[in-house]
Amino acid sequence: MHNLYTIRGAQVRDGNAWAMYIMESVSLYGDAEVLFVSHNWPRWGNDVIVEYLTNSAAIYKFINDQTLMFINQGYTANEIARMIQLPADLEKIWYTRPYYGTLQHNAKAVYQKYMGWYDANPVNLHPLAPTDSARKFYYMGIRIDSVKAQDLNLRINVDVIGDVHYLLTVRSGVLLYQKNARADKADVTISLPWQAVALLASPDALNSEHVRIEGNRDAFSRLYVHMAEFDPNFNIIEP
Repeated sequence: MHNLYTIRGAQVRDGNAWAMYIMESVSLYGDAEVLFVSHNWPRWGNDVIVEYLTNSAAIYKFINDQTLMFINQGYTANEIARMIQLPADLEKIWYTRPYYGTLQHNAKAVYQKYMGWYDANPVNLHPLAPTDSARKFYYMGIRIDSVKAQDLNLRINVDVIGDVHYLLTVRSGVLLYQKNARADKADVTISLPWQAVALLASPDALNSEHVRIEGNRDAFSRLYVHMAEFDPNFNIIEP
């Protein structure tokens, strides 16, 4: 199996057109006795060549059409990649297996070609850059006093409005965060716009008009009680 999309970065290849041109080659050169192909061994013998080309065309045509069927049923790229399966007659052939390209990557490529990058989840329309969101939580993490917070156990849902969800967990003196995760029984849930994410590193978040707090407000307060104070502009090397 070849790639409809190369993960190094390239334009998506048209699986439907690829299948059509392979079958056109069979029509034009169906009496060939030797076939040289990329990323694979040459093939000899007319029957072997025609069978190889026909099966290769079938797999790209199947991936294209099956993915479009799932798209029309409302599935996302990741869902389709998990659902799609080759027919048994194609799956048992060794050269249609994912030794070079993969079925899952190719299904996502077809989705990208027809649907683009948007996955139908509004929170992904204008997400924060990873550095913008991560630096806030990293700063909170390094401020946790691991000795004072040794017995502190907190689960805090952070909903960045119009963006993504984060789950902050404090356990054994360490603050961790997970993107696109939520706790059903979190101690407190914080909702705020992405422009106000910087407030999370300060107790000012407790009284900000931009921050909505649901649940145990004291749990959020305890997070700051267990943070160490220091000058972020300290000298790395003292004279």
